[in-house]
Amino acid sequence: ITAVAAAASAIFSPKLELALPVEPFWPGVPTGAKLSGTGATIKDAGFETLTVQAEGLNAPVRFLLAGAILLSAVTALAIFYFFRRAAQSALAGDPFNPAVARAAQLASVTVLVAGLASQVINGIAKNQAAIEVLRWTGLAKDCSGGCPAIETWWPETTLRFELSFWPIGAALALAAMAAIWRFGDHLQRETEGLI
Repeated sequence: ITAVAAAASAIFSPKLELALPVEPFWPGVPTGAKLSGTGATIKDAGFETLTVQAEGLNAPVRFLLAGAILLSAVTALAIFYFFRRAAQSALAGDPFNPAVARAAQLASVTVLVAGLASQVINGIAKNQAAIEVLRWTGLAKDCSGGCPAIETWWPETTLRFELSFWPIGAALALAAMAAIWRFGDHLQRETEGLI
């Protein structure tokens, strides 16, 4: 329910708070300004993520953000489904039920695909949002005493994807659990035949 609400918010909310990728950037001090009283001096600095409240983002970006949220929820639901199925089988006295192995296999594939896809889609959406928010086509200068160069106070967009590999590890663990459950089911059937 929370994921559906978050996805709806991504689509319909007038303002969205996003962390956007930017080129390493540090605002410049205007010409003639001098800072004093600092105990240390910054020799080199920059930030690569800009947190903004964006308004007026187009529909494709909003739908991509919502899709990423929903895919993340599907990932969590797949893991929940596996553990729920395993607990039900254990409580029913049939811990190595073949349905648990199938649930682990289904969860493994779902976590791998949805977990990675949500990150890629989120990256595409945030890169596109950065372009919409930060790229400009015209500049009007009305500065008394000269204007600083725009590069010193306005960050540039960059193409960046942050990909976490936890879905691969989780998918491998779930696939291993599916194999263990199949082996347990095989052993359980063999021992039933001996009794």
